[in-house]
Amino acid sequence: MTRMGCSFADVDLVIHTAGPFQQAEKCTVLEAAIETKTAYVDVCDDTTYAWRAKSLLEKALSANVPAITTGGIYPGVSNVMAAELVRVARSESQGKPERLRFYYYTAGTGGAGPTILATSFLLLGEEVVAYNKGEKIKLKPYSGMLNIDFGKGIGKRDVYLL
Repeated sequence: MTRMGCSFADVDLVIHTAGPFQQAEKCTVLEAAIETKTAYVDVCDDTTYAWRAKSLLEKALSANVPAITTGGIYPGVSNVMAAELVRVARSESQGKPERLRFYYYTAGTGGAGPTILATSFLLLGEEVVAYNKGEKIKLKPYSGMLNIDFGKGIGKRDVYLL
């Protein structure tokens, strides 16, 4: 048992999916994983939490603990997808893309309804951080509605900034 109340005896990897991560004051599970020298992955989707987790880099390195944060769909996988799209665009046209936008439409929760609902309410209370021509800007949540065509099967849906 660690000082944080987490026991990772006989555990090789901690996969932290117990969100929502919004408004968490500490990275308790990550800190416990580092303290017990247990590999760690999370699906964090909150910028503040992600920066707090990344501030533990030196502790994780000193303890020789692999720690992967923000491994969820957004910002994790969506950032990897964005980087790949930019790489392909550069290699095909030898130019730098001027704009990249992601739109999400969630139809069902895969059993994570209460967490998604809680996260959505928390996000509605935070400004949206976006970038315009490389400049960081803050916008009102649930603003900027666009009607996006997601193709056959889903069709057109309204999307909002969160």
